Amino acid sequence: ISFQLSAVSYVDLSVYNTNGEKVTTLYNGERSAGHHELTWNAANMPSGIYIVRMHARNVVRSQKIVLMK
Repeated sequence: ISFQLSAVSYVDLSVYNTNGEKVTTLYNGERSAGHHELTWNAANMPSGIYIVRMHARNVVRSQKIVLMK
């Protein structure tokens, strides 16, 4: 999962299932400006649709992803 920050920001990056339940927090802390990549180890998760939500500064972004095993 990749994302770009324009300035140093406190980032909360989490994954939710389609019921809106948080299944994991990928990152929760400060990150520098620039391009970042994180890997989600979903070995214990079932195949399906998930939502990745990133909150950084005053911006909230969500992206739908499909996990296929």
